Amino acid sequence: MPSRGSRDPQSLTASEKKKELYNLYRRARHLDRKWSIGCHKPDEFTLLAIIPFVGDFMSTTLAVGYLRQAHSTFDLSDDLEKKMIRNIVVNFVISIIPYVG
Repeated sequence: MPSRGSRDPQSLTASEKKKELYNLYRRARHLDRKWSIGCHKPDEFTLLAIIPFVGDFMSTTLAVGYLRQAHSTFDLSDDLEKKMIRNIVVNFVISIIPYVG
């Protein structure tokens, strides 16, 4: 089932791809933005991880959403997609270790 608003990447015009690339860039910058808390500057994923289980699920959902948006807009190589999926899975597995153990 295609995601909301997704089309074949080859059917997008150059201006549509540029707009989507800018949206992905803004979303990545937003997720990487550092918050100033005393001497530390954690990102959003670190702050979400403070919330038990729900924060882990939310950060994984954000990462998967970013991957889906990039996949639906651009023709990503299989190698790049595998690396992105592997990073998401590793992040999720590491975040649930305290609950399993």
